[in-house]
Amino acid sequence: MFISMTGHGNSTFEDKNLSVGVEIKSLNSRFFDLNLKCYLLSAQLEDKIRSYVQKKLVRGSVSLNINIENFESFDINSKYLQNIIASYKEIEKKYDIELSYSSILSLNQFNKSKVLSKNVEQKIFKCVKEAVDILNNMRKKEGENILINFCKYLNNCNKNITKIDQIFNKEFLRNSKKNDFVKATEQNEDHLKDDIQEEIDRLKSHVIMINQSIESKEFSGKRISFILQEVLRESNTILAKFQKKNVLKYSIDLKVQTEKLREQISNIL
Repeated sequence: MFISMTGHGNSTFEDKNLSVGVEIKSLNSRFFDLNLKCYLLSAQLEDKIRSYVQKKLVRGSVSLNINIENFESFDINSKYLQNIIASYKEIEKKYDIELSYSSILSLNQFNKSKVLSKNVEQKIFKCVKEAVDILNNMRKKEGENILINFCKYLNNCNKNITKIDQIFNKEFLRNSKKNDFVKATEQNEDHLKDDIQEEIDRLKSHVIMINQSIESKEFSGKRISFILQEVLRESNTILAKFQKKNVLKYSIDLKVQTEKLREQISNIL
């Protein structure tokens, strides 16, 4: 299953007493990491949101911003406000200047936040769920787009493996039966050194496993990433062991296509 780790989602709610805006973004990452910004949430609601987002998104570097304007949730912090005004007046008197008192309105400290009601918390959580759903839908579409290029590069890899296999067999098995070839290679160290049949067989097996992972209903990013490391390793071995000009271009292109695959899979769950 191909699902991207990249996406974003937004959700809003507004009535006469409450305004909620949720924005969530996700980037690729080896692990799950959530950066949650909202100073009004209770510890219980924050834990609930964190658990939900991690369960739904699984992996990725996630940024979640929740903006809340609850018009019934603030009281004036009169003592703090009185101290601010007294300080302003003292500065005006001491330095004979006139200050703008409108700047006080930008100070959040003179508002005391009340505990959010359960009804308000439910509306906030609903907005979070909607934003996560939108993000996940975008992740799925992005995964489908990535899969198109991924399959193209994988097909190129398979063609290179087939060409390498054909050249190898033509080189070593031209007019011999397999058993005769085995006996010959056992007596010839140079042939043993150049024998890449085992690497070719592994490469074919790796391609089969990648296709199975693509068709699987489970998240396949980490599994395919590991298999591609093995493909790259076998490619390097072939380049080192079978140094024939007619196979060189296919071995090099196999590495190039594998690197493209690794770049694509780095963004997949």
